[in-house]
Amino acid sequence: MDLLSYSTLMLVVDMAATMNKAEILETFSIDPAEFSIDERIYFDEFYAHGKGMAIHTVGQNLIAATRGRNGAQAAMQYLKRFAKEFESDIEGDSSGSFSFTFGSMKE
Repeated sequence: MDLLSYSTLMLVVDMAATMNKAEILETFSIDPAEFSIDERIYFDEFYAHGKGMAIHTVGQNLIAATRGRNGAQAAMQYLKRFAKEFESDIEGDSSGSFSFTFGSMKE
């Protein structure tokens, strides 16, 4: 791999929790058109792993976060920002409540 080293891929895992693919590629000044087939596969898999771990962490900590002051609001803002990348449905109302359905793909 010419563009991606193992250490860079491990950073991709960490960065996937708060950044989308385009933001990560921009951080490293990488043009995805220059990826080899293997690099594209590795990047996508490490990104998906990082995103999945972020979803898991948020889900596990959601109840604990709601116990702190404004914790629920911060957790909801995070989920709201990344809901499209998490491939979920977001349903909300004027009261500010939201429900998330992970795994479905709503057009």
